[in-house]
Amino acid sequence: QKGLTSLYGGTEEGTALLNYNATADYREQTCGTKWVYQKIMDGTLFCEEGVWLFSRVLAENTAQWIVFVFYVGFTIILLQWASEFGEAFANTDISEYAPTSTEMSIAVGVGGFVSIATTLMLAILWIPSTVSTILQLRTGVIPSLFCKSFQKYRVNPDTVTTLLGSAFWASIYSSLTVLVIFTVITLCLVWHYLR
Repeated sequence: QKGLTSLYGGTEEGTALLNYNATADYREQTCGTKWVYQKIMDGTLFCEEGVWLFSRVLAENTAQWIVFVFYVGFTIILLQWASEFGEAFANTDISEYAPTSTEMSIAVGVGGFVSIATTLMLAILWIPSTVSTILQLRTGVIPSLFCKSFQKYRVNPDTVTTLLGSAFWASIYSSLTVLVIFTVITLCLVWHYLR
C-alpha cells in the first residue's frame, strides 16, 4: 500500500491531494487599485481573470472624469469670484465684518482642492471597485445563487441602467457637499471677525 508522505515526495495519486491540502488556505491578494490597473494595462484582466469591463462601466467612469474636469474649472471660477467678493467690500462700512479677498480665496481654495480630490478619488476607484465586486460575486464572498435575496436580484436586472446616472450625480453632489463643508469650515477658521 502506498502512503502519502510529503508534499513533493508522495505518490502520483496522492500528490494532487497533498498539494490541494497544502494550498487550501492559500489566498491571493487581488483587487487593489494598483493590481486592477496593472491587469488592465497588460491585458490580463480579461485573459487571466475573466473580467470584461462593459461599456456601461466605462461610460460611468467617463462621466466621473467629466465631473472632475468640471470641478477643476468650477474651482478656478470660484477663486476668481472670491477675490472679487473680498475687494467689493474693502472700502465700505461693513469692511471690518466682511471677509477679505485673501480669506475668501483661502477658504474657497481649500474647499475646491478637497472637492477636486474627492472627485478624482471617485473616478480612480470606480473601475477597481467594479472589478472587486465581480470577483467577490464569482468566488462566493458575496452570496448570489444560494442567498435568500436571490429572487430579488433575479427580478431586478433593469436597475443596472440607473448606475450611470447614479455615478454621475453622486460625483457631483458628493463633491459639492465636500466643497461647501470645507469652504465654510476654513472660512470660519481664517475669517478675522471670528478670531
